[in-house]
Amino acid sequence: MSKILLTLEMMLLGFFTLIFVVIHSFIGLRIASKYFKSKKKVLIYVGIGWVGSATAWMGAAYNFLAILLFNYAPPIQVYLIICGAFLPFTQLAWIAAMTELTNINPKKRKIILIIGVIIVAIFEPVYLYLVFTDPSVIGTYITPIQVDYAFFSQVHYTIEILVFVVPGLWLTRISLRSLKPETKLKGKFFLFSFLLTIGLSFLELFAHNILFFLVARVIAVSVSILFYAGFILPKWVKNLFLKQEWVMPSEESESKHDEVEEFLKMIEKKPKKITEEEIVFFHERKICLVCKSKATKFIYICQECDALYCVKCANALSNLENACWVCNAPFDESKPSRPYKKEMEMEVNGTSEKSQKNPKIDKTSLNL
Repeated sequence: MSKILLTLEMMLLGFFTLIFVVIHSFIGLRIASKYFKSKKKVLIYVGIGWVGSATAWMGAAYNFLAILLFNYAPPIQVYLIICGAFLPFTQLAWIAAMTELTNINPKKRKIILIIGVIIVAIFEPVYLYLVFTDPSVIGTYITPIQVDYAFFSQVHYTIEILVFVVPGLWLTRISLRSLKPETKLKGKFFLFSFLLTIGLSFLELFAHNILFFLVARVIAVSVSILFYAGFILPKWVKNLFLKQEWVMPSEESESKHDEVEEFLKMIEKKPKKITEEEIVFFHERKICLVCKSKATKFIYICQECDALYCVKCANALSNLENACWVCNAPFDESKPSRPYKKEMEMEVNGTSEKSQKNPKIDKTSLNL
């Protein structure tokens, strides 16, 4: 067997593709592994979806290793199966993750997932049939490690990109609208990550020059790092980008103080019991359970009881008591839950004493 020669451009392309696939997969598995500590299934979905998004490049990485180690160029069918056969299934996991993270109504979420399953069930047999009968409809080799995708694949991958990016940008928008500095910072990382994903994907699909492919692989590595920084937000990233700054008092800060005082008054008026009818009423009309205002844009829905809050009140309650008004489920499971209770009278040795059950309120932590 003659030696398969790789040019300098192909060596660089293969190297950066392999680096990208390793980093991308490691990050996805790292996110999924967080499940064992937090027991949140959404982390598994995100991890699977993130690893799956790299399968479109795994064929090139596999070919590069096969040629480098064994002087063997796999047939086009192997390349296409690695790159496209598993991607739709991992996209379902990604959709499940994004619809949960963006608090989409459970009924709508179920419908979206059912539609996704039906589409995958139709697409997968068609894709595999073309792979084994006429792979040129999907793509052809232009180098031993790179395929020139045909129109069918351009449409297929464009749809996959939209499925990946659109929910991601929606999550980004919600994060950027948050009142928490950490969440806003996450949103900025997400924004750069998903916008770069769009750019590199179109380079991969519609470019025909190996130099453009090389640029796309370098960008892909950056996308992986940006998403990891945004989703996990390691302490060193938080310390690097978030700094405590002293701000001079102003009319705006006075207004902020009044807003905090107003919110604390609402907390004092917390009802002793909220009926199921009230929960349904507020939920159907998109009215916040706390401030009673119309939550027209972004909302938070309790995963346990379906109680609805506007994002402003949800963020404030998360920092104050971190407990749903209906079921006491935490807004943020990484923080302790301290449900707010009014002063209660306790009988001690036949005498009545008032016992304050509320935690000390740090007004600066409300982030209104």
